[in-house]
Amino acid sequence: MKSRNLFIGIPIEEEAARLLEAIHFLGAIAEERVSLWEESLEKYSKLQSFSFHLTRFLAFPNSLEPRVLTLAGPIGNSPLSHLFYQMAETVEGVEVQNPIAVPITSFALYESLPSNAENRYRILKRYLLRGA
Repeated sequence: MKSRNLFIGIPIEEEAARLLEAIHFLGAIAEERVSLWEESLEKYSKLQSFSFHLTRFLAFPNSLEPRVLTLAGPIGNSPLSHLFYQMAETVEGVEVQNPIAVPITSFALYESLPSNAENRYRILKRYLLRGA
């Protein structure tokens, strides 16, 4: 039986995607500060490796009328949460200078294509949100 790799995602409009790419996730970091980031993050490489267990499905907006299904891990005191909060100290103070509005007008069913394909992901069907 043939199978296809599918996932549900939120398409980001081209203009918002350009703005997000421009900040490079942590912000535009001056070249002379990159080594400071590397040194600050180095201490986390000494932490013990761990597995993160995906233990449950979440349905949005609810389980009776699900539009989106996702896998989730434990809530609260998980190793991943612990790592996140430790790293938050390092990135504290690094903020986007001007908030970026990312309009969410739809979600989509995507297909993940073989890695040698020109476009890695293809939208099979897009679902517009009300008011979009």
